[in-house]
Amino acid sequence: MLFSPLISLVALSTSVLSVSAHSLSLKVARQDVEASEAAKPPPTSTPDPTPKKCKKKLKRKAWHTLSNKEKKDYIDAELCLMVKPATLGLPGTQNRFEELQAIHQIPAAISHNVGAFPPYHRLHMHAHEHAMREECGYKGAQP
Repeated sequence: MLFSPLISLVALSTSVLSVSAHSLSLKVARQDVEASEAAKPPPTSTPDPTPKKCKKKLKRKAWHTLSNKEKKDYIDAELCLMVKPATLGLPGTQNRFEELQAIHQIPAAISHNVGAFPPYHRLHMHAHEHAMREECGYKGAQP
């Protein structure tokens, strides 16, 4: 079983990345919920268990098809992440943008050469887009 350690390492890397990517948004979301819960009166009825449907689906566009305003909005959101302080405690990171880069770079030697790369990369791009939207008010999709 020559490939068994590599498969285990890739699985572990993917699990760590999943947790790290989700923690990017969960940590901020938890702080927001705690703040809003403290200011909210107790609920008078039970919440609706029916899941909400997306009202507007995001459509990804190639960079060259974006308008100048869309390009500026995207760049402003990236710059916003660059001034927000780091929250994950990853080595060598000073801001949110660098944390996203570190999550991508740390396991790159393992994750880029395996079949699990597409789902890993989709998750990473989702976490990046989510951070731009939730923390910086970006309205568009990741180009």
